[in-house]
Amino acid sequence: VTYKALVRANQLDHFYPDLRDERVEGWFAIFHQRYSTNTSPGWERAQPFRTLCHNGEINTLAGNVARMRAREGAFGAGDRELEELLRPSVDERGSDSSVLDETIDLLTSHAAPGGAPRDVRHAIAMTVPRAWERDVDVTEAARAFFRWHEARMEPWDGPAALVFTDGRVVGAALDRNGLRPQRYATTDDGLVVCASETGVVELGGSRVRLGRLGPGEMIAVDPDGGGVQLDPLDPIVRGRPYVSWLDRERRVGVPRPFSGGPADLARAQVAHGFTREDRNLALRAMASTGQEPTFSMGDDTPIPPLAQRLRPVTAFLRQRFAQVTNPALDHLREGWVMSLRTLLGPRPSLLDEGPADHPVVELDTFLLERAPEGAPLDATWDPADGPDGLEAALHRLRSEALDAAEAGEAILVVSHEAVGAGRAPVPGVLAVGAVHSALGEHGLRPRTSLAAEVDDAFGSHDAACLLTCGADVVVPRLAFATVGELHAEDRLPGVETADEARRRYRSAVEGGVHKSMARLGISVVDSYRGARAVDALGLAAEVIKLCFPGVVAELGGIGFLQLGRQVLERWTTAFGDGRPQLASPGFVKHQRAGEYHATNPDVVRAVHRSVDPGLTRLRSTAAGADAQAEDEPAGTGNGHRDDVRSAHLLQRASREGVRGAQEASANA
Repeated sequence: VTYKALVRANQLDHFYPDLRDERVEGWFAIFHQRYSTNTSPGWERAQPFRTLCHNGEINTLAGNVARMRAREGAFGAGDRELEELLRPSVDERGSDSSVLDETIDLLTSHAAPGGAPRDVRHAIAMTVPRAWERDVDVTEAARAFFRWHEARMEPWDGPAALVFTDGRVVGAALDRNGLRPQRYATTDDGLVVCASETGVVELGGSRVRLGRLGPGEMIAVDPDGGGVQLDPLDPIVRGRPYVSWLDRERRVGVPRPFSGGPADLARAQVAHGFTREDRNLALRAMASTGQEPTFSMGDDTPIPPLAQRLRPVTAFLRQRFAQVTNPALDHLREGWVMSLRTLLGPRPSLLDEGPADHPVVELDTFLLERAPEGAPLDATWDPADGPDGLEAALHRLRSEALDAAEAGEAILVVSHEAVGAGRAPVPGVLAVGAVHSALGEHGLRPRTSLAAEVDDAFGSHDAACLLTCGADVVVPRLAFATVGELHAEDRLPGVETADEARRRYRSAVEGGVHKSMARLGISVVDSYRGARAVDALGLAAEVIKLCFPGVVAELGGIGFLQLGRQVLERWTTAFGDGRPQLASPGFVKHQRAGEYHATNPDVVRAVHRSVDPGLTRLRSTAAGADAQAEDEPAGTGNGHRDDVRSAHLLQRASREGVRGAQEASANA
């Protein structure tokens, strides 16, 4: 029985008088006092639900829901009619707690033919697993349990304190980060209390033993299994041969070494939108230091829809970040719980409790130097088709992906390999998003993995967009080739070999993706994958519907026709007459003929004149205001904004700030 009421906690027994009647008996109770933070209150969101109470947030909810919907029709129930009864598996209108509750309920109520539904402790452990990867205290059997289940269910990641029951067993668990408190007390007379705070329940005069759950830990009370269990997962882990099952269905993959990029790097770089800044500032720093470059100022250029220079499609996708009560993670301090481990191959059915028929390949990272073997999907189109060819190519990719998945292909490789004088590239994130959404709509996504061998990805933001839009692995072939080119030019100080340069570049991209995940409070890349954890800024509804369904795009923007024109403009520059040169559009550093910057030399000089009209003390700012970056010529492209009238902006400056600057100048 679940009692729900819009009252204070100490009024519940007055609202439901049966709770005060001594004839009403029960050996356990779970309770939840809820106030709304990031959802509107409603009776359907009042806890407890079917199996659990939840304190916290599921940061990976969008990805979890998408994966559950993709499994529909192939849960492994055996009976087609039963599979249809399980559709829809979750109610997307519910809260994160209710969606997790529905998933636990499915796991504990249904099983594959000949099997039995999972124990509630089992279901909790496979949906909210502990950080077992680097924990030396985890036994070999428990490690095999978690590794075996990661092919069947991605973690429901985020700060979560759970209390659960199946009507017989009652327990509590904490997420892998341990960012919610969970304390318990046991007494000599058999009372066990677990709550977010101590002192919630009066314990009387019995001797009390106190404790608290650590990250990923669980406590349960099983009247048929010995009472209090401080390690309730142990009998479940030892109850099945997970070690031998894992040996049968899991192969540790050895990534294939880099085998070279496009034959003409210069033309490929121009065709895919590389700039001098990308090459000489970003890639060179990443290949030299193993970290992304840090610039002194924020991005003060116009947003992509208003920019005067061509921006890549990934620039129109803005990463989300944690809000309200779900804090972001520090991916360096919390590195113990972070994981980029990636699985390739068909995923086993969710309800099956036995070894899979097809092996799954396990990799340490999502970033590969060479694409895995699989069915190629040509992400190009004939420029003779004009800008309309882009949308047609995306529909073709979707159709080919569905055919390949139906034919049993374990890995699909979206590839730019055919880009050249006769083929223009489909932007990688559009191709991946279109294929991923098509497979999900037809219930085929769990059957195959998706590799993005795309040449227009070089930074961590590009990789993060590809992952969250559906890619399992990313192969930035052109970026790796460019890193090798920089090494051959002896422009990477302290890097002895090209392999070392590529290793450092890979480390920089992986670190950047860690940061993107951590900003959302996500620690496992499998939960970030396919979550579409971005907002679109300047893309039309037709693009969102075909490639990024579910992504918020409040403003609207450019469609396939405009995107196709931009691709063809770059392609024409790359494969036209003459030797193409990388553009220097000034996205990072101000260029005289480049993209407009809010903090440009004219603005800075005008500010200086306001405090030193003759520029006698600040003379250094007058010279070299429009100096170009080293070895970067003035930008070329489709024009730039007129210089802003800085004086008008200065009229809104704080009088106190100007006065303080004048005093500082006089003192100097």
